[in-house]
Formats: sequence, structure tokens, C-alpha cells
Amino acid sequence: MALSDENQRQTQLMSSRGIKYVSMHGPGGYAVAAKRYMLALAKAGIKVSWTPMVAARSGPLGYAPSFESSSPDPELSQYCNAKFEYDTVVVHMVPEYYPLWRGLEPDKKIIGCTVWETDLIPKHWKDLLNICDSLIVPCNWNREVFIKDGVTTPIAVIPHVALPTRKKDVQFWPNIGENEFVFYTINTWTIRKSIWLTIEAFLKAFTARDPVCLVIKSTIEDYTVPARRWRKLFGLTERPLVKKRLQKILAGYENPAKIIYIDEVLSDHQIDKLHQRGNCYVSLCRSEGWGIGAFDACAYGSPVIITGFGGQVEYLPDEYANLVRYKLVNVVDPIAPDSYREDSFWAEPDIPHAIEILRSTFENQKDAKEKALKLQSFVCREFSESKIGPLFSGLFG
Repeated sequence: MALSDENQRQTQLMSSRGIKYVSMHGPGGYAVAAKRYMLALAKAGIKVSWTPMVAARSGPLGYAPSFESSSPDPELSQYCNAKFEYDTVVVHMVPEYYPLWRGLEPDKKIIGCTVWETDLIPKHWKDLLNICDSLIVPCNWNREVFIKDGVTTPIAVIPHVALPTRKKDVQFWPNIGENEFVFYTINTWTIRKSIWLTIEAFLKAFTARDPVCLVIKSTIEDYTVPARRWRKLFGLTERPLVKKRLQKILAGYENPAKIIYIDEVLSDHQIDKLHQRGNCYVSLCRSEGWGIGAFDACAYGSPVIITGFGGQVEYLPDEYANLVRYKLVNVVDPIAPDSYREDSFWAEPDIPHAIEILRSTFENQKDAKEKALKLQSFVCREFSESKIGPLFSGLFG
């Protein structure tokens, strides 16, 4: 993966003295991607000082920088607010935070690192993106969308880092039989992720007579519903519980196949176990900017069934992929109308086609696994830490 001409043009905008890297921490996609970038950069010889963004009522959108030396992530302890000279700040956050860092670091080069999931960026993003000196996105599709929508800041494409191959240390997961074929997904319960479509396809493909189950790692609350703070007065969550919605879905099927819903926070090790035990990752999302869950499943050697629209297709070559057909439809997301514009498009996955792929994967497990292992080899080779680290560090001269 050679450094492109466009990426090489970023060299004059970035520094070789070291960088400050700003990001959240935790299990979210932005935080996971940022952590992998930082570790890859450090191994590539770039000095990294990490400033974590932590929950704070005073911060815009609920987060503010922490300048403490103690790290909220043990793996990043040595980088947490490390002291050295730098003239570049990588802000790996949604663009709403870029003005904050332009104000905090007025004499530094500000590099925005972000991602988007539809064919049009939020209307308010253009000006936010254009205050940066340079931008980084993980896929060429994002770069094309940003440029089409009026972003003039130079944009470099740096794919996300695949997890290193781990030795399997678990064969089972609680409440899963030894011989059960495990479909699984790791996603928040939002309109874009549309987990209920994955559930619909699974329940139409299988019944309780099939030795299969679907494990869903998601959120406690239903984020397709607006938050209502008054609910807390009655000891309730701000939004309805997803498990109650799932019960209603299951009630519509006479003999539903087994579904396990996990809404508690899982450690990295527990997520590893889920990837190791899972036999096939499935997501009938509307779109992804990248899709860390599916990406990691590839690295673990699992077949991946996913909607074929979005940044994820850049690590899912046709010969190895199980891409679900779709039609483009106007975005409808009343929860975040300022971001998800109604004049933009995302995918409506083809449920019958998804059912066909689910059944084929289950009935032809050997063939599915062989194809998945080829995909694993491709992903672990093309998106390895040893490849992405130098690609990213090449931007700094």
C-alpha cells in the first residue's frame, strides 16, 4: 500500500517533531480506531502525546480535554499527555470539536480525523472541516463525498488498523451450545445500524429447530427514540429498553430461533471471546463509514455478511465478501436531523437476499470458512499495524 500522491502532499502540512493526538477512549468506533492509530504511529517511530477527551458537563457535546498524566487506558499510559515539543495536533473526533482545538492550539497545525456514513456530509460540517489544515479519513469513498460536498481542506486516506491475529483461548460462550452455529453482531441500537433488520432476516431464515443462535452486543437503551430526562424521576432510563422491543419482535414469530442479547459493557477481552466464538458476523446496516465490528470479524477469520453500501466495501473484495444487495433510499433519522440530511441517501438492505446468504453460510460452513480465511489473510496483510503505521507516519515527513 504505497503512499499516494495526495497523501504525499500532506507532508508539507505536518511535522516530524512529534504530535499531540486527541481522542476519546472506550469501546466506541472513534476511540478504538484512534487507539490503534496511536499504537501504530508509536511503533513506526513517531512521538505521540495523547490528550484524552473525557465526559464533562462543561465541554461541547459533553466532552472536554483531560490534561492529567494519569491515563484512562492502561495501554496508552506512556503516551498520556507526554511532554515534548510538537507543532501538529491530530483531533480524532467529530468535527464539532475542531473549533475548540483551533482555539486551544492557535499556533499548531490542526489535523482533523473523522468519518461519515452517507453520500452527503452534515451541512454544518463543511465549515468545520475547512478550518483544519488537513484531514484524514479511512476510506476513499469518504474523501470523494467530502470533496463533492465542498470541503477544500486537503484530505489524506489512511485506512484503520486491523487487530493482530490472536490465539484462540475460548471455544464457548455462556448459554451457547457446543454445536450451535453462532451468528453475531456488535452495533449500537440506532436507525443507521438497524439491528432489527438483522433480527428480521435471521428469524425468517431460521427457527428454533435449527442449531443456530444470534448473539447481539448492543446498548441497553433504544437510541431510535428521543431521550426523555423526566423518565429518571421514576427510576427509568432516558429511553426505552431495547430488550422490551426485542421481546415484541420475538412475539411475532411462532417458533423463533435463539437470540442472545448482551447490553452490558464488555471488556476488550470479552469482545475478543465473542469474535473467537462467533462463526459469522452479520450486519444489515444502512451504511458504515468503516465498520469496526465487521472489520475485526474479518481479522478473526469469520465470514462477514453485511450491506454492500459504505466504506466497508473497501476492505471487502468481491471474491471474499458476502455483500447484501440494497437499494438507495432517502435518509430518515429524526433523532439526528442536523447530521443525517433528508436529501442524502443510504441503503435499504434486501432482506430476501440476506436470508439467502444466511442460509447458504449455515448450510455450506466449510466453503464459507475457506472464503473467510482468505479474507482474513487479505485484511491482516493490507491493514496491518506494520503497514498502516508507516503509511500514517509518512504524512509527517
